[in-house]
Amino acid sequence: MSYYGVDSELLSSQALTPVSTETVLVFVGNSASGTANEPELISSYSDFKSKFGASTTLGSDGLATAARVAFERCHIKQAVFISVGVGAVSTDVDMSDMIGDATEQTGLYAIQKVYPRLGLVPSLVVPTIFADESDVREAVEANCTKINGHWDCMYLYQVIENADEVIEGTHIVNATNVRSRKRGSSERGIPCWPHVKLGNEYVAANIYIACLMALADADYNNIPIRTQGNLSAAAMSGMYLLSDQTAPLVMPEETATQLADSGITTFINVGAGRYYTWGDGTAALSPTGVDDERSRFTSTIRVLLMLGNRFQQIWRNTIDAPLDLSLRNAILAEEQGYLDYLKSQGALLGYPKCEFRSDDNTVETIQSGKFYFTNILTVTAPARYIDLKIVFTSEGYSVLLAA
Repeated sequence: MSYYGVDSELLSSQALTPVSTETVLVFVGNSASGTANEPELISSYSDFKSKFGASTTLGSDGLATAARVAFERCHIKQAVFISVGVGAVSTDVDMSDMIGDATEQTGLYAIQKVYPRLGLVPSLVVPTIFADESDVREAVEANCTKINGHWDCMYLYQVIENADEVIEGTHIVNATNVRSRKRGSSERGIPCWPHVKLGNEYVAANIYIACLMALADADYNNIPIRTQGNLSAAAMSGMYLLSDQTAPLVMPEETATQLADSGITTFINVGAGRYYTWGDGTAALSPTGVDDERSRFTSTIRVLLMLGNRFQQIWRNTIDAPLDLSLRNAILAEEQGYLDYLKSQGALLGYPKCEFRSDDNTVETIQSGKFYFTNILTVTAPARYIDLKIVFTSEGYSVLLAA
């Protein structure tokens, strides 16, 4: 058959390419089946179901909900999942299973197995059940601080939901009552509120926001310089209290900002049913500010933690090797080179530097085999508030009077 002229051909749909991100999401919760208290690196929803199963009742197993959000809604390439028990919440899996045991490394303490088993350093930890309980939040905090004695990360949890968090007789959010239920003030914590509707499923905000943060990291060359605020939440169709799904919540921007000023991350409708995340602070943020300026924005803490984790990963194999002048200079040069790279990417401002200070490194510390390097840097702050001042003047009328 000969061809001549212009033609077109309709091909099969092309699957979306999963977004590759170096951000290591760790979801912890119950599952329909599978091995408990062992971390699994999962790369798709089908992969998840083959290892953990999935209940036919939406929302009954926390890990399956997180897997659907991560892989089917946000198209993330991979994430770590830890089941704390098989079965339904309350009847088969309770809060003690979620918290777990430090000695046996069960429940949330199974986070300690992620690096030894998978060689991955957690970036964001997300409890998918009992995420609004103080005891669970405290256990998450303990397992995000010096994991395996080395690694540090942040975590996202839920603010308690209650019927009085809306103005009586309406679905308009009452900011005062939401803020009163915020628990925790750690710079590593990100409190989230409320639930969101994704398709026909109601999902805790902390799960969805964590996935959106991972996607944002990929957009910034896997540098966690973007806060969790003002990210497109295109997959959601509304905000809800889990106890009342009759109508979506109404969240005025002023109300959302009041929550954000208390370190709570939520969502706003920017028009035509288009939702964005709202809030860029850590749990340490309150309406009066922060005790330590590094604690204000999540992006600051995440960059600082990333630098600490990275330094340990690069140089841990150097331990017990002779630290001569050549090795000292190599460490200084490598760290300075990475700081300069972060500056070139807009993540740092000014003149970041890595130093080997004589005040820290004395004859006594060196002869005992202790060497201290110091990074001094300024993390770029987010554009939280941009204002244009507009001034009217009558000066222009003079052109009408000109000859």
